[in-house]
Amino acid sequence: YIFYTRTDEILDKGRTEGRNEGIGIGEQNALVQAINNLMETTKWTIEQAMDALKVPSDQRSMYAGLVNAK
Repeated sequence: YIFYTRTDEILDKGRTEGRNEGIGIGEQNALVQAINNLMETTKWTIEQAMDALKVPSDQRSMYAGLVNAK
């Protein structure tokens, strides 16, 4: 019984971590798409698009790399 309880706890923790990681990736992908959309429809630079979307300064280089990778 103790073994099964511990296994369930480990599985629950793994599911929670996986779900949270998936949510984070989804949010990141949505922001990359929003940056791309703004740049395409408004002809803004990536900096202008990130300003409009209030992308934190410490994350801008990461998003710049993701946008340029598309």
